[in-house]
Amino acid sequence: MKKMKNKISFFLILIVFYGGCKVQERESLTEGKVTVIVSEDLHKLFEKQVQEFEKTYQKAKVTLYSTTDREAIVHLLNDSVKVIATTRNLNDEEKNIIKKYDLKVDTFVVAFDGIAVITNKRNSIQKLSVEQLKKIVSGKFQRWNEVAQKIERKSLSSSIIIASENPNSSIYEYLKTEFVPKSEKDGKIDSPMQICSTATQVISYVSENSNAIGFIGMSWLKELPKNISALEIGDSLFTADSTKKVLEHYYPYQAYVHEKIYPLRRTIYMFSKGAGTGVGSGFITFVNSSQGQKIFLNEGLVPATVPVRIVQLKSQSLQKE
Repeated sequence: MKKMKNKISFFLILIVFYGGCKVQERESLTEGKVTVIVSEDLHKLFEKQVQEFEKTYQKAKVTLYSTTDREAIVHLLNDSVKVIATTRNLNDEEKNIIKKYDLKVDTFVVAFDGIAVITNKRNSIQKLSVEQLKKIVSGKFQRWNEVAQKIERKSLSSSIIIASENPNSSIYEYLKTEFVPKSEKDGKIDSPMQICSTATQVISYVSENSNAIGFIGMSWLKELPKNISALEIGDSLFTADSTKKVLEHYYPYQAYVHEKIYPLRRTIYMFSKGAGTGVGSGFITFVNSSQGQKIFLNEGLVPATVPVRIVQLKSQSLQKE
């Protein structure tokens, strides 16, 4: 019975996405092996995608590696792999290479993510503006009492320590790109930093240090211990009501990312080159299907290829359904 169910599911997926293909070509989408390279920030998310894909199509094998966004794209353009996933689009340099050598690269927007800003609950600050974040990351604000005039605990007048993943991570790259002036982008972030190997280490450091501020992807919010808060972030460019004079701040909720009013928002991409009708294309199709998009939803991201509905809970802010 299980075998028959898998065959029916396989047939329906191909009718929607690959109607008119030959039987042999359809089978190759879910049979065979493929190597996929993803951004380090996305490894946990795509592990779940791979697990579900291989569970559904037991003759398919996906080997998953993680690296930086830039290295993943280099591997793709050099024909080392056929499928990658990144937290940014191709830059001008990469697009020029594709154009110069007439390469065929397909681009897929598969999800939307938000960068959550976290602090220890011993820090009384509950919200920050994008302008304040820029001053913190660029080093213009060195101490917490420069950020807010009133600090409830004297210990939080101490130096601000930024907890982030290593300089090769997409989170670090996001901070440098969005918050450091262009004239300073070539070098490292000058503010005092605690460089961590993983998002788990970022969370651990913030949990143990009241003066720390950390940056993580939204999928990690469910991992936060009770002594850490995710801050509300405000930006006049991202608002639900442009007529309001008071700056609105928003938590990193899925609905606010979907409505484009949470300021620290990023797009998750997949790229393929020469995947053809092989299992690499089958995996991309799976990630874009309702089954793959539900994984993103359950992990705290916003699906990009299926309709979503927003519901208002009684005493809570907007959530995704």
